[in-house]
Amino acid sequence: MNHRVPSRLELLGRMLVLGGVISCSILIDAADETMSVPAPPGLVSWWRGEGNARDSVGEANGVLYRGVTFAQGKVGRCFAFDGISSGINVPDVPSLALTDSLTIECWLFVSQAPLLPGMVLFRGDTRSGLDPYFVSLEPEARTSGVLHFVVWGEDNINAVITAPMPIGSWTHVAATLQVDNCTSRMTLYTNALVAAQMSTRVRPLGALDPDFRPGLGIGNHSSQPGPFNYPFHGLIDELT
Repeated sequence: MNHRVPSRLELLGRMLVLGGVISCSILIDAADETMSVPAPPGLVSWWRGEGNARDSVGEANGVLYRGVTFAQGKVGRCFAFDGISSGINVPDVPSLALTDSLTIECWLFVSQAPLLPGMVLFRGDTRSGLDPYFVSLEPEARTSGVLHFVVWGEDNINAVITAPMPIGSWTHVAATLQVDNCTSRMTLYTNALVAAQMSTRVRPLGALDPDFRPGLGIGNHSSQPGPFNYPFHGLIDELT
């Protein structure tokens, strides 16, 4: 996979895991960001934020909680989160139990450095640890905020990579886990450039505990309202 795309093109958020190989399958000309594109094959879920939290390709439809609204996005409309308690609860459907290679990506717009940790996308339950995968934006002194990509294994050991988060403009973020036979590689991309990378032997936990409110959260922990509140403050568009 190329680490950079031609300057006149921008990633829409369509890097997919197909047969264990991550491939960038759709590029959208920056001059035509509003065009409609079909869902490419192999996509697990696609939350477009076009005035609702429906999954455009699967069954992982979300439910808005508290202060989620919609705003002008990178492509059409997008989710707007208030950074207080808003979030989207998504049921833990079987297709989200990814235990091999995976890619999480979206467009993010953050106007100021975060004051609290905020989840972009989170899969887990209300137990301590054992949260298979998530991408978050977290505060750090003298920075504009730091992206975290975390994968958690069934032995309760996790792997984490971090990268600076640009603010004040739309940023394409992609977090990938590419699994090989012996080891795996975690990578964080911002605007199609490698921002952080590391090798790991951690594989995401599959099944969650049905007694501890399993699910997937967009813009917050998955259990809203619940014991964990990690509200994202900003805009999220074209999340896959």
